[in-house]
Amino acid sequence: MKINGVFLVTQCLLSFLFVNVGQAQTKDAFPNKPLKIIVTYPAGGPTDAVARILAPRLSIRFGQTVIVENKSGAAGNIGTLEVVRSNPDGYTVGLIAPTLSVNPSLYSKMSFDTFKDLVGITQHVGLQYALITNKNFPAKNAAEFVALAKSSAKPLSYGTWGIGSHAHLAGALLAQKLGVEMLHVPYKGAAPAMQDLIGGQFDFMFDSVASSIPQIKGGNVKVLALSGTYPITSLPSVPSLGQTVQGFDVIGWQGIVAPAKTPPAIIDRWYSELAAVLREPEIESKLNDIGLTVVASKPQEFNQFIVSEFKKYEAIIKAAGIVGE
Repeated sequence: MKINGVFLVTQCLLSFLFVNVGQAQTKDAFPNKPLKIIVTYPAGGPTDAVARILAPRLSIRFGQTVIVENKSGAAGNIGTLEVVRSNPDGYTVGLIAPTLSVNPSLYSKMSFDTFKDLVGITQHVGLQYALITNKNFPAKNAAEFVALAKSSAKPLSYGTWGIGSHAHLAGALLAQKLGVEMLHVPYKGAAPAMQDLIGGQFDFMFDSVASSIPQIKGGNVKVLALSGTYPITSLPSVPSLGQTVQGFDVIGWQGIVAPAKTPPAIIDRWYSELAAVLREPEIESKLNDIGLTVVASKPQEFNQFIVSEFKKYEAIIKAAGIVGE
């Protein structure tokens, strides 16, 4: 009986030990609850569209629901601040755009430090802008456009979706490269700017390839060049503006960031799952269809890219004397 009693006690102790070890492992496993992607722009836009393409596949890979939440305003600063203030445990990340690298040069006072309060996970996609004009604009290609910009008695005008937007900075860089003045016409969104371009209210604009293709194919606007230096499948015959204007290269992008103190192992887990999803043929095809190119850069590469983009646009903003609204 003593032996049986000792055996039972031992079994109970071992069972208790195994249960507690199992509970500790379950508690410490990542993730063990839903995750959140904060999109720093409104629902329905291109950044939101990407998040909603990625989230279902990420949910399967993580084994937990991945929620998409939109927190827009202040050129992405409101949503980014929420990411900064969230617990650095990997359960909240942010989907951001180039304004992350642009805003520090536009706003003298910000509620967070882009380079100290955030850590990059990946630049998941890149995108290009199309240099488009209304259909009656006299230039038929980039070379004629440049010649006209240099010889015109009055500055060419260009519309954008706001002060400090990538479209604004692309126009400012083009003016600087050509050594000419250009008139910036800001709008509250790309859609109203496009309508006024079609109506001939200004001369040209840089617009995302995805949103400009319907107007190009419909014959409402002309496309003269692309803002980047590589060809894209949706506009294979359109040349790079950099072929005509030396040193011109403006690439849009999106990336995933986390609070700065997020453990490296969790950053690596997010990166590995994102990279795997982005390389799925169906996902890549969906992204290509809306004018995006998969990048899937590693965390260190993305962090270096954020800094290089900041330096690039800091110089453009300073030279053009641009001040945020």
